Amino acid sequence: MSRIRRMIDWFTLASVPKELLVAQHDELKPQIPLLYAFLSLNAIGVAYTHYGLAPFWMTVWVPSILGAATVLRLVAWFTRPFGTMSILAVRRHLRITMGLGALLSMIYLAWAFGLDAYGHTLQHAHIAIFIALTVMGCSFCLTRLPQSALCNIVIVTVPYVLHYAFSGNPVYVAITLNILFVTLVMVRVMLNSASSFEALVRTQSELTRLNHEMTGLAHTDALTGLPNRRQFFAKLDEELRRDEERQGEVVVGVIDLDRFKVANDTLGPKPNQPVEARRLS
Repeated sequence: MSRIRRMIDWFTLASVPKELLVAQHDELKPQIPLLYAFLSLNAIGVAYTHYGLAPFWMTVWVPSILGAATVLRLVAWFTRPFGTMSILAVRRHLRITMGLGALLSMIYLAWAFGLDAYGHTLQHAHIAIFIALTVMGCSFCLTRLPQSALCNIVIVTVPYVLHYAFSGNPVYVAITLNILFVTLVMVRVMLNSASSFEALVRTQSELTRLNHEMTGLAHTDALTGLPNRRQFFAKLDEELRRDEERQGEVVVGVIDLDRFKVANDTLGPKPNQPVEARRLS
């Protein structure tokens, strides 16, 4: 049960770390236009080869509606404020992407099988190639979101294999077996890539955490725990950059308490820490 539960949590993105979710979301953005362009061009090609052989609504209206849905999804992706989205919003957006991807897979598959009832030998072969290439192309575009890619593969490949394996045509049976083996290898490679990507994100997250920790230590006085000069100059540089953008001015005042700054600059902070401790006690 625990393994099944972990699988469910993985597929629903419930157990995916937030750093990985953000990285997946960012990596998907440049792939989405390629995905929808690939789907649209393939659909236009199939509709063109079946035009005049299949009903008008199947070769014109269905691909037109699918194309409109594609445009709407592109608009939804590129009008979102990605840089300011919360983790909950990112997770919800990825889940919507997965759900709509599964729905589109079923619609495209049903449409392709519907067209397969019309035409001649070449049109039937085109449908077989269309389904196989479409699921492969979509899976590659969704490599950074393997949950969605796997859902699409299962939704399309299982009916595809059953449909052509029992067609009685040895050529289609051989094609089906080839596609099945290629799909299995593709899934293995995709999962390996997803695992490597997750390890990379985890390493980058750990390096970022260590960098923040080291920066905090470098900007804190070891004796008093107060912010030191490094933090002061870092904040000063930050304010100067802001004022350059705002075209403002910054005034800096430095006070030398008990003429201690000269000794600290000359000898360094470590020899002066006992003096500092006595002065502050």
